[in-house]
Amino acid sequence: MVEQKKKILIVDDEPEFAKLIKTRLTSEGYLVDTAKDGQQGLDKVKACPDLVILDVMMPNLGGIEFAKIIKESPQTAKIPIIFLTAKEDEQTRIDGIRSGADYFLTKPFDSAELLEIIKKLVHRNA
Repeated sequence: MVEQKKKILIVDDEPEFAKLIKTRLTSEGYLVDTAKDGQQGLDKVKACPDLVILDVMMPNLGGIEFAKIIKESPQTAKIPIIFLTAKEDEQTRIDGIRSGADYFLTKPFDSAELLEIIKKLVHRNA
């Protein structure tokens, strides 16, 4: 039996950063889509990716609000979330965890650590 490629959605308003992560994850065999903000992310999360990587501060709809919305919907509530953000104050981390995040990483980050977290989250229910 051939395992299906896992789908990851990156929601980040910095196109170069999203492209960098997308390139790295694609080289690891993941199918990756991107959204430029939380509002566009809400449209794309309806395709039920296996994981969402999310920034906190974005125009139109921020990451914490986005996470709360998808965790309240029965169709998307089980999708794991990784916050990957430059905003590292304690209150933001707490708000991120309360919103349903599985992990909270700050930029700059170690790509090997991110890959291990992704593997753990997308394969835990496989």
